[in-house]
Amino acid sequence: MLGDAPERKLSGSDPRSTHPVVISAKSKNSLKDNLTALVEYLDKHPDTDLVDGILLAGKRVELVVSKCEEGGEVMLAVRASVDKIKSIATNGKYHVSCMNGTDDTVLGGPREDIQDTRKALERESVKCTLLGVPFAFHTSQMDPMLGPFEQLAHTTEWNCRLFCRYLPL
Repeated sequence: MLGDAPERKLSGSDPRSTHPVVISAKSKNSLKDNLTALVEYLDKHPDTDLVDGILLAGKRVELVVSKCEEGGEVMLAVRASVDKIKSIATNGKYHVSCMNGTDDTVLGGPREDIQDTRKALERESVKCTLLGVPFAFHTSQMDPMLGPFEQLAHTTEWNCRLFCRYLPL
């Protein structure tokens, strides 16, 4: 059962081995639930073009690795609302990458700008955590891969009922 699986890391001569794959218990359960639902769907709809979506997701990974500079931008988890962040970090040298909740926001941008933003927020006792990720998704760091990815995506006929649920790209 996936939820009971141990954490796995890539190893050997694989160039991706510098990026360990670590799956949290929460993501294991979410992945397990989605895969279970997907298998049930495929059992009832064997003619689906899911393979195209899976291949496109894999190509997205290839494009990110080949077109985006690793470490070029960083992400910062902030225990505050976007409004509170904007009222404290008035220089605006960051992108709001994700709003996980009312007071859970993820910022992204160039390392120096994010460090300045972090200092300003922490001076006001706002809890911040720099995320240890090689790529800052939902930031301009992804711009170099968007054109080629869009071209690939146009070659696939989408069944949004399926793909929007299982493969959020």
